[in-house]
Formats: sequence, C-alpha cells, structure tokens
Amino acid sequence: MVEGDDPGWSATIGEPHATADGGAPALVAEAIRELRAMRSTRYRHKTRVDEASGTFEFDCSGFVAYALWRVNEHALGLVPVGVKGRPRAEDFVTFFTGLSATDAPWRRVEHGGDVAPGDVIAWLRPADLIGTNTGHLAIVLDRLGQAKPSKAVAAIGGARELLLRVVDSTDSPHADDARGDETTTGLGSGTIGLVVDAGDVPIGYRWRGGKSPKAWTTTIAIARLP
Repeated sequence: MVEGDDPGWSATIGEPHATADGGAPALVAEAIRELRAMRSTRYRHKTRVDEASGTFEFDCSGFVAYALWRVNEHALGLVPVGVKGRPRAEDFVTFFTGLSATDAPWRRVEHGGDVAPGDVIAWLRPADLIGTNTGHLAIVLDRLGQAKPSKAVAAIGGARELLLRVVDSTDSPHADDARGDETTTGLGSGTIGLVVDAGDVPIGYRWRGGKSPKAWTTTIAIARLP
C-alpha cells in the first residue's frame, strides 16, 4: 500500500515496477494498467494506493507522480519537489518550460501538432479561476482530431482546438468522461481541448473538450520521455 504526501511518501512504496523501456509507450501502458486494475478511486490530495485491492486515491499530480515513479523513477526525480513532498502541477510547468536539449530523458513538446500519446501535459491554474490547486496534470492517451471552431476558443485568441483523450485524477469530469456522472471523482479518462494560437503554440484549454462554454488561457507546458 502507498500512503502519503509528505517528504517520505515514496519510501513507503517499495520497489518500482517499470514496464517496457521507461519511455512514452510505458507511460501509456501504466495509465491503462491502473485504469484496468482500479476497483475504487476518489480524488484526494493525499496519495493512497493499494494495488492488492485496486484502490487508487490521489489528485492529478499524485497520479502522474505515481505513474512516472513506476515507469521511470529517474525522470520523476528530476522534477522539483514542492512543499507537499512531491511535485505539483506548478512544479511540472516550471520544469517543463525550462527544459533544454541536454535535459535527458525529458524532451519538451512546444507545438500542439506534435503532441502524442504518452506526453505529460501540465498547466497553471488560470489567474481568473478561483481555486486552491496550482494547476492540472494529465497523461495523453490519444489524439482525437480537431474540434469545430467556437466562440470560446476565438475569445482567447485561439486558432484551433485539439481534442485530446487523457488519463488523470480529477474531481470534475471532462467531455465523454469514463468516470460517468458528475459525482464520480478520481482516476479516469476523458477528453480535453488544447487551444493553440496561429503558431500552433498552446495558449489555453477547454476542460470539456469541444463542449465547455469557456476556454481558459494560461501557461501550458508539455513534455515526453523517449
């Protein structure tokens, strides 16, 4: 069983179980493995994972940290650790935006058209969005094409909206969400909208891809493992 959000949280997990070669396919495989192994889940800011019973309880950063830890512990260790003893969304954003060509094994993805399954997408909480979370994190599962033009996307200067199927832990469902009704929280998959400008640079998102009445503009950073 995994418990904790303090500086020693990872020490209680035991040995990591890497799959494939620790790269992007492995990260997708791990996300799918957790979805299939899950018997109960809920969104909470303290990580609690019991693989034996299929219990997966964490927030978005807890999920990504746990998935990364299982497939590439070294890559996770490069991300700055926040006050909760593990990196949060804002820490991933800071790390991803500062990546250089020599920061192996991570590689920054700068354009929406280059986003691929296995990429980790991170964004900061928009300045005009009230909340206590620092932002959001998700693992890209699949690209679903481009959404129809919308006033919401145009309102923040977006040229187009890319629909991405993601796996994450959340307390609010995305579009076409496998978590079902709005009372279900925790680990699951759904569709978000990645808004890009005329230069194909991500500038915002729609929480429910292609459907949210509002698009939020914020700092978005995306990176992948080889």
